[in-house]
Amino acid sequence: MIPPYSYLEPIKLWQYKRPVEISSYVSTGDGSDISKVILMYRYSADNRTWSEWKVYDEEVFTGSYTWFFDPEEGDGYYQVRLISYDSAGNSAESTINFGITILPQKEIIIMLSMFVILLISSAIVSRELA
Repeated sequence: MIPPYSYLEPIKLWQYKRPVEISSYVSTGDGSDISKVILMYRYSADNRTWSEWKVYDEEVFTGSYTWFFDPEEGDGYYQVRLISYDSAGNSAESTINFGITILPQKEIIIMLSMFVILLISSAIVSRELA
């Protein structure tokens, strides 16, 4: 019996937007139908100590599929594993690693606004003193 084939497309080491798009491909090995495809992940804040594997989603498909990965842990390192099972009980898996860091957009906008206000205030004060 030939097991199914599972593939996760590698992505950049660091992702800056969420959800992260994870492209996958699953095919049958010997003609048996795919009975289940599971996307699992684990998280690490320091890339050394890892959490237990968690099921992120479960689907049934053959061919290409895009997962929209938006974990609750937020910034940090992730390992993602795709496991496919066929109706004959065979399985195959693929794993990728990457990190997520989200820029604090609200804080950046506030900081830039304050900087613009400071520039305008400085220009007004320097005109009045001149």
